[in-house]
Amino acid sequence: MNEQNNRPNADLIIVCAKETMPFGEMLKQYISQHNDKEGKIVGCKDGTTALTWSEKNYEDSKPTVSSNQKIIFIGSKLLSWETMNKKYEKFHMKYYSLGSQALLMVDDELLGYAGMIKEKDDFIKYTKSYLSNIHEINYAAKLVTFLPFEKWKAEMRMQRYQCLISVFYHDFLENFLRGE
Repeated sequence: MNEQNNRPNADLIIVCAKETMPFGEMLKQYISQHNDKEGKIVGCKDGTTALTWSEKNYEDSKPTVSSNQKIIFIGSKLLSWETMNKKYEKFHMKYYSLGSQALLMVDDELLGYAGMIKEKDDFIKYTKSYLSNIHEINYAAKLVTFLPFEKWKAEMRMQRYQCLISVFYHDFLENFLRGE
């Protein structure tokens, strides 16, 4: 916080629901890298600063946050995507923005087993173009072993959030910070 005006002292605030906090931290780690090369910005300009807040931190600090402050909500229900501009949607991963706020989310209604198996190869190929360390889930083996659907669905959601954070960082963050 900036002591003079009690406002956050960061270029970006990342607000996360409890279950998406690890992905907010992942985005913050990406931002903290000094990885620009030969005048080319990778993700965002080196030196960009970010804070990760829980939804409660945000609600408590909301009165002190400027309307110009760039804020990204990850999986949060505090922001309604219906009033925002859709910037990206692929494999149930979505990015919306309006003004200085953005929302990154994975659909609550992921495809069932059959739909996931059908898009598996395309999703894995797409994901690997952003995340070199993503592990491939053997969808068919999990079907055979009857992994409980909710656990399987949570694993799918985790992979999609990892991919979404990487896509946002590499393809959209700098434009969002510039207000585009």
